[in-house]
Amino acid sequence: MRVTRLWIRSARRGLLMAVALGLFALPTAVVAQEAAPAQEAPAPGGPPAPAAPQAPEEPRLGFTSEAGMILFQIRPTETANFESVMNRLKAALAQSDNPLRRQQAAGWKMFKSLEQNPDGNVLYIFAMDPVVPGAEYDATQLLNEAYPAEVQDLFNQLKAAVAGLNRINLQEVIDFGS
Repeated sequence: MRVTRLWIRSARRGLLMAVALGLFALPTAVVAQEAAPAQEAPAPGGPPAPAAPQAPEEPRLGFTSEAGMILFQIRPTETANFESVMNRLKAALAQSDNPLRRQQAAGWKMFKSLEQNPDGNVLYIFAMDPVVPGAEYDATQLLNEAYPAEVQDLFNQLKAAVAGLNRINLQEVIDFGS
């Protein structure tokens, strides 16, 4: 019974990590593009058919609170690769023509734990304060937006580095500085 519960927990954690890292993001995006309904041809002599309104796309990794955190467990042999990919993400956000991406970057910081984790992995903490409501925080999605020709290599580096991931929505309860 205990082994079954541990296996289920492990499977859920693995699935959450895969979704959050965007392991399913690229194939899903391609399928969504292929499955997009074709616009109907206008009737002969009639006005063109109106385009169907598109609902705003939900972020794969977003927040529903005013602040949030993402905790990454990184394999100790992969920290340099992880940091390299995150520096590419930082550059992508800073150089983006999209003001939403620059707004995200302004409230986004990355920290590295100096303490040794019992499992040997290195803890990295992304702190987002404030969160940009409705914004995408999935690194693979953001990297794909900025570097579509390189995203597969960047994705492979992330996949090799990440041993675990948790997303946390935060609500401020007490501000000790005011």
